[in-house]
Amino acid sequence: MNKNIILLFVFFSLFISCQTSKNVTLNESKYYTDSIYSNSLAEYRKHNIYLPKGFNSKNNYPIVYATDGFEIKGKNFIKKPLDSLINNNIINPIIYIESHSNNKIADSTSTTLGDGTKVKLQFRNFEYVDNDSNTQDLKHLSNRFKNHMSYFENELISYIEKILNQKNTKENRYFYGVSNGAGFGMSLLNKHPELIGTYLCFSTFGGDIQTNTWKKDFIIQIYT
Repeated sequence: MNKNIILLFVFFSLFISCQTSKNVTLNESKYYTDSIYSNSLAEYRKHNIYLPKGFNSKNNYPIVYATDGFEIKGKNFIKKPLDSLINNNIINPIIYIESHSNNKIADSTSTTLGDGTKVKLQFRNFEYVDNDSNTQDLKHLSNRFKNHMSYFENELISYIEKILNQKNTKENRYFYGVSNGAGFGMSLLNKHPELIGTYLCFSTFGGDIQTNTWKKDFIIQIYT
């Protein structure tokens, strides 16, 4: 067989395969871990992805972006409850994304609590809480908050919506976080109100809430 014909056949086979894979409907929900290289943070970052049963990339789904993905206790911690809620028609099918933070020790000098206990801070603490003003002399922490904000805003969300063929708007995006993760959500809302429409933030801590200037059209309920 002519080489050109063979190459043409391979090309069309791959093309048809790629087109078909975009329209595959999942028979079961999926939960898996993916990663991307972040130019903002100059390192690879992981995230977990939950796709509902029946997912088809031709359709648009609400997407929940959550912090602290590395702390999730196995896939059944998220997958089973979401499967149950969706299968019983309690909530509509959603995509759920858990962004891993960096939980390696970042501050070897440690922080002293009120009772005298010393706590070594993780990179997570500097990614979620705006401590940049106190870390300018520490190269590995300088601008960590700003760079993580850039990663979340400009890299993670656009990557997820590209690979899953989602054309989402602010109204179809949600944020979920707890403690420092919730504080990061409040900072994200304040700095980029055009990005995500609904924030679910619990036990909010470290987000500099009191000094933020909130716009009049924000509806804010903080759960403690």
